[in-house]
Amino acid sequence: MGSVIMNCGGAGSGSITGMPFSAQEITEKRLLMPNGSINKQTLIAMISRDIEGRTRRELMPAALPGQPAQPGITMISDPVAGFLYLLHPNMTVLRSLIPGAGQMLAVPGAGGIPGAGAGMSLQKPQSPLELGERMIQGFLSRGTRSTMTMPAGFAGNAQPIQMIAESWCAKQLGAIVESSHSNPNVGDVVTRLQGIQQTHPPSNLFQIPPGYQVIDSARSAAPRV
Repeated sequence: MGSVIMNCGGAGSGSITGMPFSAQEITEKRLLMPNGSINKQTLIAMISRDIEGRTRRELMPAALPGQPAQPGITMISDPVAGFLYLLHPNMTVLRSLIPGAGQMLAVPGAGGIPGAGAGMSLQKPQSPLELGERMIQGFLSRGTRSTMTMPAGFAGNAQPIQMIAESWCAKQLGAIVESSHSNPNVGDVVTRLQGIQQTHPPSNLFQIPPGYQVIDSARSAAPRV
């Protein structure tokens, strides 16, 4: 996972209402390449949530030298209407029914376990470790750390591998303000919010802009980007 969940309860826990905010989401990835080198990437997104629990994440692609910034993919989750919208720069919108709308999708390519062997599964995660509280971006946040073991042979690894996920939830914001995921087979991903504003975002941020063609997904589930 490489994006901050805008709901401390995690996936499937429903939307958060009455707590609007906007922020910039910074994701830094250190990916292990097949040749053993480390590929460093930074992803930036503008995220917001309105008072009714609608959420929006707009990915901001890095501009090439001497070139203007290009529009990125925008994801809008509307639990009031019961739809998730995926807005593409080509003026099309993929619309799908989404159970448990209110949390945002993961940034593409930020995690996952490639090459899982048939008939094998991860060991049950250990009980989350409480990390206490600390101030992050002016918000008192409570941290937890979860550890999961990948058995030998699961993804081509000769020895068992531990994957660690850490998150810091700001109760006052109703969102995770910082998270990290470490997978020795893939790399490390750290995501944090900055420039948090607890104000009401403009309502048009959660609407489909004029001129977009709406395409209904054949599946009643959140589309993968």
